[in-house]
Amino acid sequence: MLSFFTDNTEDYERGFKIRLTTMKKPKTEVSLESANGCGGHLFGQEGSIVNPSSLISSSQFATCVWTIRTEPSTQIQLNFNQIDLPGDCDVSYVILREGDSSDSKLLGKYCSYKDALSMKTTSNRVWMEYKTPVQQSPGRFAMTWSQINKKDTKCGGSVSGESGYLRSPSYPETFTYDRLCLWNIMAKKGEKVSIDLQDMRIGIDCKKSYVTIRDGMSSESRLIGKYCPNKNSVEITSTGSAMWVEVKATCGNAKAFKAFWRVIKTGERFPELAETIISQKSPGDADSNIIIGNVQTGDRTTSNLHSTSDVIVVDDVSMVTGDTGSIQSPLFPSNYPADTMKAWSISGPPAGRIRLEFRQFALESDILCRYDFVEIRDGKNPDAPLVGRFCGKNMPAVYESSGNSLWVKFKSDSLYHNSGFKANWKWIDDELSGTNADKVLTAECGGEYDEATGVLQSPSYPKTYPPNAKCFFILETQPTKNIRLDFKAFELEKSFQCRYDYLEIRDGRTSDSRVLAKLCGNKLPNPIISTDNALYIKFVSDRTTSRSGFKTTWRTI
Repeated sequence: MLSFFTDNTEDYERGFKIRLTTMKKPKTEVSLESANGCGGHLFGQEGSIVNPSSLISSSQFATCVWTIRTEPSTQIQLNFNQIDLPGDCDVSYVILREGDSSDSKLLGKYCSYKDALSMKTTSNRVWMEYKTPVQQSPGRFAMTWSQINKKDTKCGGSVSGESGYLRSPSYPETFTYDRLCLWNIMAKKGEKVSIDLQDMRIGIDCKKSYVTIRDGMSSESRLIGKYCPNKNSVEITSTGSAMWVEVKATCGNAKAFKAFWRVIKTGERFPELAETIISQKSPGDADSNIIIGNVQTGDRTTSNLHSTSDVIVVDDVSMVTGDTGSIQSPLFPSNYPADTMKAWSISGPPAGRIRLEFRQFALESDILCRYDFVEIRDGKNPDAPLVGRFCGKNMPAVYESSGNSLWVKFKSDSLYHNSGFKANWKWIDDELSGTNADKVLTAECGGEYDEATGVLQSPSYPKTYPPNAKCFFILETQPTKNIRLDFKAFELEKSFQCRYDYLEIRDGRTSDSRVLAKLCGNKLPNPIISTDNALYIKFVSDRTTSRSGFKTTWRTI
């Protein structure tokens, strides 16, 4: 702060002139080689963090927390130069979150060289937690961070290549100002352009905010469609080798836009998601789109595979009806795009069930399937009982619904993508099959669940569970509630202190919560009730003897 004073005399002087210039903040480097260096708040353009060589704690584990902040309107580049922590990621780990608290968006959990990577945030804040046992060698990690300027705010232009994204500036961050963006997508002669409008939060009034797609390279080309602000995913294909995209975003706060485009090569068949676009209006309401059409199934390179099903797409959900069909992740068998959500509500005629069988499955792997996953629910909406959440490369088991409908949801994050999945579904007539028995709602190998009731069971139950299985479940309810487990069946390999195959249950949501039980053998366990609002459950099998496994129900009390 500068202050300038004069008195009330008539003596005047020339005064002063000061030139003010901004200077870059000096490099911030924190080398933590003592217990006093465990955690802190860091601000600057670059720096490094090395874990303490010794830690003092009154508990079994020590935890260090850092926050990193760079200048406003910048991003942070994070690089692990070294990471080799003892045990597995349940014992010692580094957690990174984008934000300034433990509730911020999770970037990842890391503990070994195979996890070492580089990443870039979308904001200027990072929250970092390091946890390790006090009595063990702490291992070592070294991480550097640096400030990078965000990409410019350019919106629009000419693009070419095999595929890519059209995004509003700084996406997924939103903007508040009005914007007009024009893109021209060019393919080679004989090829076509396909675009998937994935995020159209561009306003509230279709007369002032919309996406216009034209079949050519200019604003005078043939109009394919004009699409109103909504959350539906709309897929459009050109008839020629160019596509004109105009995005007008006005009226409203927190606007954002994202679309994925790809080139369809000569001879490749790419079934359109919808054949007809119907605009439905109510008096005085803004325009809205409902997409109605027939669905083709099978690989995108195949043109002769048809399902006997119809689809209506409303609010990001494909409402599929019929006798049989197939669903698949976007772009399958190519890698699915980032930050994508698709859902299917599959329904058959009454007095029947839906049988879902996965033919191919390859998603990003995670113990709790938090990042990329397929979620199945036994009903026609997202509030139906949870069957399970699946990821990795283990094919989910064949599942039959208890009624005539199934809900399937696919979600991907911004990192690590794979070829995705393809699944066939078929309606089963109960009168012909002679059964209408209740089906088990299964959560077979891992996941995080907040439903009031559900069923957990070992992989492949009631058949023998596979060797070398490791499944982690987290059950969580409201803060004032508890969770009760009631075992219906239990048969694991018996061993002294349950060293080989076992089911471990902890009173909380983390791997270091208090142990309530470690179970093996064939004696049916008594009911288990949490004292917290969460349970952490781990199932492990070794490489030899297997049994039929376990089945338990949970409910909130």
